[in-house]
Amino acid sequence: MSNREIAKKVGMTAATFHRKWTGDAFVSDDAIVIARAFGRSPIEALVALGSLTEAEVKKAERGYSLSEYTTLELSQELLR
Repeated sequence: MSNREIAKKVGMTAATFHRKWTGDAFVSDDAIVIARAFGRSPIEALVALGSLTEAEVKKAERGYSLSEYTTLELSQELLR
């Protein structure tokens, strides 16, 4: 897709999209809007943008069951 087509799909002007995409103005909220417009996971977009790491996502997915944590992770938490 062209930048103009993407901009239209996410509800931005082509100029705004181009400025954000080529400059430093592309933020997490933009990545989330674009991901949702294309039926993709906002989490995936945040990882691609560098706002989240794969490790952070995996840690969040595990929830709170202690059996899902490694002995090292449990030990580190006890020391903390």
